[in-house]
Amino acid sequence: MIKYILLICMLTINLVAETQFSLLKEDGIELYYEKSLNPYTVEYALKLVKHSKNEFAKTFKFKITNTISFKIYLYADTINFISDQKGMWWESYIFKTNFVYINNVDFLMEKNSFNLIIKYLITYRYLLVNFKEKIPAWFLKGVALYFANLTFPASDIKFTDFKELLDKLDNYATKEEFYQANRHLYNGIDYLASNYTFDKIVKFIKNCNTTQDFEKLFFQFFGLHINEFKEIILK
Repeated sequence: MIKYILLICMLTINLVAETQFSLLKEDGIELYYEKSLNPYTVEYALKLVKHSKNEFAKTFKFKITNTISFKIYLYADTINFISDQKGMWWESYIFKTNFVYINNVDFLMEKNSFNLIIKYLITYRYLLVNFKEKIPAWFLKGVALYFANLTFPASDIKFTDFKELLDKLDNYATKEEFYQANRHLYNGIDYLASNYTFDKIVKFIKNCNTTQDFEKLFFQFFGLHINEFKEIILK
């Protein structure tokens, strides 16, 4: 099966090359935007990005250096790559290392979705930069979703195991599969936050820099074996 995310990234490269952008650059953030966008929208978008960075740094107690770059491309219109497969907000961004593409920005702002998407992307980006060698990406993704309060509609889809759940984050046949996979990760972190507090999750993440054994440290903090936690996520 062709991975949709790779297909979209390939198409996006051409769009970026063919579209005329203006640029705002500040504190390691490069905000590229179509000139047709309302100036207020662009200014507000930059404020949201800066606010999300500050909120991340304060909560996770990190000093974000300007050497950690992040490029954000804002499109005025909705560009449907494979719209029959995609849902609403989640067809509106692509996240690949330090690059993000967001379309139909005004609509997302009207629906109060843009700020959540930006907060999620900023959080996930900086968590990956700092911890991708120490913590599984799926755990960091769940933390970023929870921190941004980026929720998903429920469905009756069941995953046979954790591997299938992770596979549906990229190789999904329907939007419901994608929703459900993300929803499970969100719910897993919600379980930890409800039973142990989000502050303890943050402390756990920070402590991962002191060990090579993620699973052992996880058990020390939460009294759960990682496979037990995966079963909780799958429920």
